[in-house]
Amino acid sequence: MKKVIDKFNSFSELLAYANTDAHLDHQSNTGSSTFCGGTSNLAEAVKLATDGWHDERNALDKMLKVLQDQIGERFQTVKRSYNSVHGSRVDMGRFLGGRPDHMVAYRKVATTSQGKICRLILDYGANGSTSASDMLKRGVTITALVDLLATMGISIELWGETTVKVGSDQTHTTLVQMHDPREPLDIDSLMYAIAHPAMLRRLTFSVREKWSGNGGATKMSSNGHGTSIPITFAEELQCDVVLNRIEHGGNNDIISKPVEWIMQTIQGLGLLD
Repeated sequence: MKKVIDKFNSFSELLAYANTDAHLDHQSNTGSSTFCGGTSNLAEAVKLATDGWHDERNALDKMLKVLQDQIGERFQTVKRSYNSVHGSRVDMGRFLGGRPDHMVAYRKVATTSQGKICRLILDYGANGSTSASDMLKRGVTITALVDLLATMGISIELWGETTVKVGSDQTHTTLVQMHDPREPLDIDSLMYAIAHPAMLRRLTFSVREKWSGNGGATKMSSNGHGTSIPITFAEELQCDVVLNRIEHGGNNDIISKPVEWIMQTIQGLGLLD
């Protein structure tokens, strides 16, 4: 089995590559708006990723409020500020910059996990039968998990991977570091990479369409974009948490019971008594 790997050290690196010499007659550009999370073409997806995507911030904040209340009951907590569309005072820098999350709010956060590093890998692949709506809901839940871990004082290293089988004898992997623990966590920018269907169905499709070895681009054009298979880098990267891809018709508690799923994941890391 021939394995082809496109690896990126950051989301911005993947974004730039996806936007260079795009195959405008391929699915990354011609896929329907419904299939690709409301984006009409590749250029629109790139612009949204560049300018900022904030549509789901309210859903994220509501979920975080519930989680904070539950975790606050089990830890010694302190108040910590964060940016939101609602809050008690204005962050003038963000307000003048036109950011919708220009208000400053406060949340109670745990103080018992300072200094820990958690390495996560997200399989952001999905087969064509998976709805953009389910991909979005799952992504918001995972974004909430990442944000919650960060507010608990845990440094986050986040990788994204999607691997497909192409034909009978080849696989193609896209691997990207979505967040480096040495950098500040910008949850609004990260939410696009984690939650927006265009991350897979426009940006990553564009990456796959550039693969030219052994007729790769031709295969992607004639055979769709391959069949999603389990990711391969979790063990090599020594990840603490593996976030498996969404399964069409499966028992996806991450969508139907998001708060419970997040609490179970945190318990699995040994962070709750």
